Amino acid sequence: YKNEFQGTGALTQKLAKMIDAHLLLIPEEAQHQINRILVPTDFSSVSADGFLAAKELIEKSDDYYVQGLHVYSIPSYFFPYINTRKAEHKTLKHLKEKEKNFIKKNKLNDLISFKNINKEDSSIVEIIKKEALKQNFDLVIVTAHGANTITSLFLGSVTNELITSSS
Repeated sequence: YKNEFQGTGALTQKLAKMIDAHLLLIPEEAQHQINRILVPTDFSSVSADGFLAAKELIEKSDDYYVQGLHVYSIPSYFFPYINTRKAEHKTLKHLKEKEKNFIKKNKLNDLISFKNINKEDSSIVEIIKKEALKQNFDLVIVTAHGANTITSLFLGSVTNELITSSS
């Protein structure tokens, strides 16, 4: 996260779009430790890169915690007569299966734990920021794109909003 400065964040956006490397944005008052890493995911193969980057960062550390965060929604306005509690239970069961397959497919083993949060009326970015602050994470790793990649010329909307917002 960055401090709130005057400007549009255009340089950061341009760098994130153009370079084919990891980009680390560090606020001036940041702690010099990386033990707790939050990796938001949509379970796409692209988002797996975030976990691989986390793995590289904590490789030589004995004291670390990596949490995957998946923000989901249940569009109840399409199904007004479905039992919400049942739908929530089925969704969480489905997400646990997705987590298991994601870990196996990307060879992440026991490196991470997952948390699933229903976005309800919040934005995905609000939830990521709130979770990062609440759980006192040292670093949030996001990939340039999620599953809805249209073109490599644009950043994903969540990534774009995270790097241009202050926190």
